[in-house]
Amino acid sequence: MGIRDRTIEELLAERPAAAHVFLRRKMACVGCGMSRFDTLGEAARIYGVPEAELVADIERAAGTHS
Repeated sequence: MGIRDRTIEELLAERPAAAHVFLRRKMACVGCGMSRFDTLGEAARIYGVPEAELVADIERAAGTHS
């Protein structure tokens, strides 16, 4: 399962630095009740954020590559 398919809740548990990316982009994913259901790809679409940019930002913040 790639990063795009992980729920926000899973992603934040695996890569806590992602919280800073969401907050910087003014995305309310951190603490949202839908975080256990919405994937990163879905959140990108909901907020109108280019998915590839969001993934790259999270990978840079976490120091990883998926």
